[in-house]
Amino acid sequence: MEDMPKSAQEAYDAWKCAYPGSTHRYDYERFYKFVRKLLESREPREPSWLEELLTKDCLNLNLSEEQIKELVNKYEIILDYQKT
Repeated sequence: MEDMPKSAQEAYDAWKCAYPGSTHRYDYERFYKFVRKLLESREPREPSWLEELLTKDCLNLNLSEEQIKELVNKYEIILDYQKT
């Protein structure tokens, strides 16, 4: 997406090129690196933004609606934790 910082885009692409539907620890670490880059940006994105991004890319990512909701939920947890 055009409003994504370059470092976050690079992390997203790295996660996307692996197997994003996997629940393997290393795939979650790649997802976390992407999320961390988003949270380091000036304005962290809302969970709805991430859901829209993943839904848009879901055909390319081979993610189900349930997997997208799970990833958005993980993002929300990390976002809430960062706010405390």
